Amino acid sequence: MRHRKAALRDVRLRRGRNLFLIGLSMYAAYGMMYSGVVSRWIDGANEYAMLGSFVAGMFFTSLFTLAPAIVALAELSQSTPWHLVVVPGALGSVVGDLLLFLFLRDVVITSVSEIISGPWHRRWKVLIRRPFLQWIIPATGLLLYTLPFVPDEVGLSLMGLSNLRITLLIPLTFAVNIVSISMIWFSVHAFFA
Repeated sequence: MRHRKAALRDVRLRRGRNLFLIGLSMYAAYGMMYSGVVSRWIDGANEYAMLGSFVAGMFFTSLFTLAPAIVALAELSQSTPWHLVVVPGALGSVVGDLLLFLFLRDVVITSVSEIISGPWHRRWKVLIRRPFLQWIIPATGLLLYTLPFVPDEVGLSLMGLSNLRITLLIPLTFAVNIVSISMIWFSVHAFFA
């Protein structure tokens, strides 16, 4: 009973910390957008637009850094051609997703193995080895990864739980990020051009 109360307290503390960080990230994005910091930075570094897009793409992966990354990519989109924003941004996002995937895979697997240790361990192994579930878990992870209102961490952790190969993860995340960053680029040109 004591262990359960401590676990619930830890979950509440992490939830509060995460909500604070998300709020701080949105506040930073709002400040960046209206203070003109990003536009001054981009005006001074037009020849480094690909590098800026790559770095913004790396921050496009996490829920905590998503808002500032969208602001940076939108600012870059105003004065830079599509291929110089979207492709480097997607490559940067793949690097960020890969780092997140490698970290989450280890954390999720150890957490899940701790949760299901005991009488459920054997049942879990039998269940997860069924051919139907061998593709449904990574497919669900990819579906959650593509949804804009679900953090990438959820989809990446499911893909990590299913032991998805990195050689398959890279093209999948690249394709999804090309579409996502293209939507930002086209939105900027449709509404602010």
